[in-house]
Order: sequence, then structure tokens, then C-alpha cells
Amino acid sequence: MADHQIIIVARNQVARNWLAALLERNKYASRSVGGWEEARALITPARPALVIIDDDLPGVDVLALVEEACSNTVSSSVKIIVLSADDRPQRYAQMLASGVDAYVIKRPGADAELVGRCGYLLAQMAKAPAALPTTDSRPATPPRPHGKLISFYSPKGGNGTTTLCINLAQSLTQYGVSDNVLVADMVLPLGSVSLMVGAKWNGSIVELTGQEGPYDRHLFEGYALQPDHWNVSVLRGARTPREAHGLDASRIKPLFDGMRQAYDYVFADFGRTLSKISVPLMAESDAVVLVIAPDLVTVDLARSAIGYFGESGIDQGQLFIILNRAVGREGLTKLEIEHELGLPVQGTMPYAGENFTLTMNQKVPYALRFPEDIPAIMLKTLAEQLQRQVAQRRGESAPANLGTTMLNKPAGMLSRLSPADR
Repeated sequence: MADHQIIIVARNQVARNWLAALLERNKYASRSVGGWEEARALITPARPALVIIDDDLPGVDVLALVEEACSNTVSSSVKIIVLSADDRPQRYAQMLASGVDAYVIKRPGADAELVGRCGYLLAQMAKAPAALPTTDSRPATPPRPHGKLISFYSPKGGNGTTTLCINLAQSLTQYGVSDNVLVADMVLPLGSVSLMVGAKWNGSIVELTGQEGPYDRHLFEGYALQPDHWNVSVLRGARTPREAHGLDASRIKPLFDGMRQAYDYVFADFGRTLSKISVPLMAESDAVVLVIAPDLVTVDLARSAIGYFGESGIDQGQLFIILNRAVGREGLTKLEIEHELGLPVQGTMPYAGENFTLTMNQKVPYALRFPEDIPAIMLKTLAEQLQRQVAQRRGESAPANLGTTMLNKPAGMLSRLSPADR
């Protein structure tokens, strides 16, 4: 602890005493102050600090305080933990976006979580190399541009969200957009992406959050595999529900930052989950694919979700709505749904009978098993529209259409299917 200090910022004396006693019991020395000005006076470039801020600071905008701390040249190196009673996902998203390193909610077990976060962040600070002056005036090599993050969500289960996620990801590789695509299964505690594509291995996203990094391509290649017949890499969420409960949520953002450095496209399947983990990632996405069905319940839920998105920093320009007629031709029309939601539906996946179920049981992409079917053509069309929307949002140019021929690799995959499987 000689090279670090913990500063407690809390207006309430009782809270300061409780936090100081908790840290002392766990062998951490600390200083307690009643405001940020006092805390900043204790921070110097030679002595970086871990700061715990109690969100209950009357008359103080803690979010603005954090943003100021992260932008200040002296305090920008500090690690910040915010302790708060506010468990709203949008508050969590705002704090992470402002630069907070950990957001601990006041609830049973918060003391153990807080101590754990302190230990982890201090260990990170101890490993960080000291900044050294340099006389080299050459510009640093710019980092690789972030890959595109595309999130998949449905307000109701059974709408084919995972099926569309993996098949649209496959379409980008199949038609030559990129052969560097990752599908991340974020349906916790138990997802199905790895089962649908036939990938069997022991690594998981939960396990990755326990790694200190760096989160680079070399590390991901040890956890994500490319299953037979698919030209995308797949990363499972958790091996078991028990493992999922061990997820270190504070590591999700750096984990996804690493994914976007390593891959051109990251497709994240969130299923029907809106949480403090999924919402911040959706807010940072280049597109949020909202999968709906034509029944009234799903449309009503979708309308509620869209309203919540607006409160959580997800604007309507990020939404890419797909109507998936997964269970039949009945229900509302596309025009009726657009009227109910007040937003355009980018495309409709036609009813395919049992064909989608068949391809998932065979663990092959739909377009390889039924290349001439209307759903296969629609997958290509939706992939084109999705790529175009993402490119426009980023200010990039996008081709009018995807390629019309498959890459050599997927063609080879198709040749490995037996005639009976075709």
C-alpha cells in the first residue's frame, strides 16, 4: 500500500466512519474527506489514488464530479468507485460512460463487493508502468479502429433472436463483408448460441472477466472457436448457471472494448435481458437489432422497451427492427406494427415452417442448407440494410449491395454437407 492511497469522499460522517472501518479490517489504509475539493488536494501525479465516492452527496452532481475528475490532468489516473443506492440501469450506464471503474449498489453483500473491487483496482494500479518522459516527437501509432458492435434484443422470448443473430453474422462473412466476425452470447445465466452452431469447449465470457488481460486477439483465440460449417467465431456466455453468478460486471466494458479492437464486427445476443450489463452495451452499439413478432403482446412490450431505450441513452437511430414471423402467418401486419411503434420496420423474415428448426438441429447456417429459399434471400437483404445503416451512422461509405457469390471458405463448408443434409 506504500504506492497507493484510498480516499473516501462522503458527506455523512457515519458513512465515512463505516467505510474507513471496513477498509481497515481488510488491511487498507484510507483518508476520509467530506467533498471533492478536499479529495483533489490529496492527489498528486506521483501518488495516484483510488477514490470511493458516496453517491449520497446533497447538492452535488456526482456524475459531473466524476467527469471532472477523469478529465483533470492530475486526477485522470485515479481509479473511481461510486457507492450508490440507485440501482437503475440508466444510472449505471451513465456512470460507466463517464469513466467510473466500478459502481457498487448499496444492498446486502455490498461490503464484500466493495472490498473486492478495491483489491482488484489497486492490483491494476500496481501493474501499470510509470509514465516516463520521452524526447521522441514521432506520433504514436494510432490504435486499430474499433470494430462495429451490433446488439440483438427481443422484449419476449421465442421470437428467434438468437437464430437471426448467428445467421445475420454468417451473412456478413458469406458475402465478403468481413471474415473477422465474433458472436458473443450474452444471454445469462444460460445461452444457446454454442449449442445452435455445434461449438463445444470449456471457455466462457464469465471466465474471461476473471482474466486481467490484456484483452487482445491472442487471448480471445483461446476462448472463441469457429465451429464447422460457420465462418464466424463464437464465444459462449457461461458454462453453467452457477458460473454465471460469478460474472464480474465491472470487467464487461473493457472486455467488449477488447473485442472491438480484435474483430471487425461483434454480434452480441442479449435475448430478452435488460440489465445493468446489457443496457450500457446497447447504448454503445452501432446498431440495436430489435426482433419482434406480430402478436399484440410482443408489440406492446416492444413499445415499452423503445420508451425505456430513450431514457437509457439508446436513440431511435440505433434501432434496426426486424419482424420475424417465426410461428406462422397470423398476427398484425408490418404497417400495423409500424403504426403501433411509431417507427419503421426494416424488414420481415417470412414464415419458414420447420426449416429454421431443421438447420439449428443440423447446426448449419440457413443459407447453406436452403440457399434458394426466400428466408435465405431475406437474410442477405437484411444484412445489406444493417451494414448500410451502421456505415451511415459512422459516416462511412457502404456498398449498395453485398456480393452475390459466397466466399471460398463458406463454399467449401457447403461441399462438406452430405447430400442428405442439403
